[in-house]
Amino acid sequence: MDSSQANAEISAARIALTRARDAVEEQENQLAQLMGIPATHFTIDTFFVARLPAGMEAPATPALQQHPLLQYYHNRIALSNEQVKYYRTLMYPSFSAFGIFQTRGSGFTTSYTSDQAAYSEDYFKGVNPTRSNYLFGIGVSWNLTSLLRVHQQVLAQQYISRAAQDEYDVTDQRLQAQLALAASKMGHALDNYREAPQQVQAASDAYLQRSVLYKNGLNNIVDVTQALYVLNRAETDRDIAYNNVWQALLLRAAAAGDFGIFINAF
Repeated sequence: MDSSQANAEISAARIALTRARDAVEEQENQLAQLMGIPATHFTIDTFFVARLPAGMEAPATPALQQHPLLQYYHNRIALSNEQVKYYRTLMYPSFSAFGIFQTRGSGFTTSYTSDQAAYSEDYFKGVNPTRSNYLFGIGVSWNLTSLLRVHQQVLAQQYISRAAQDEYDVTDQRLQAQLALAASKMGHALDNYREAPQQVQAASDAYLQRSVLYKNGLNNIVDVTQALYVLNRAETDRDIAYNNVWQALLLRAAAAGDFGIFINAF
């Protein structure tokens, strides 16, 4: 009876292993498509289930003011405010300055009227300026009928600035909430990480006890199998606890807008 049940469990384990391999191959295929490379087998990196991120004892609090998304909305607000200032200048009169300067030359002398030969055929004497005229002035124009239209443009742009400010505030609140959630997840992940070794040790001791009893004919294979399941689950929970710490750190980096928080933890 015990051997038949053990054989059934072994068959179920083999089926589960085959399903796991199928899932792995499917994920590898999708990853290869995303990377634009031929389908291949990827070597599993166990780095994230072997150690904790560096500097977890005293994590620094990131400054959200430098978050790229907040900087984007801040620049939108600044741009809209500058447009408000520009529209306001359209309500003022416009000033313009202008100037005209004319000069001319001739090869004729002042006595040409009495002496028809009193002129020079030299080109440079002909183009040499002898008379000049100039005019300078200032112009003022003010379209009083456009004051109402410009006033409405200013109001509309001010509403746009307020909308951009509201978007900034909402984004800041969302990032603050994400940062708080990341800190909470980090605390829970660290608690699970500290608890996981005790679970593994207890499950390992229980499996060893059941195995010794079975070898001496004082226990059945079912109890040994159950103890092995508990040990396997404990080891899986330990690896997940390690990985959850890294995921919490990645969430913190995303909330802070600084990927260096994650990179510098290696």
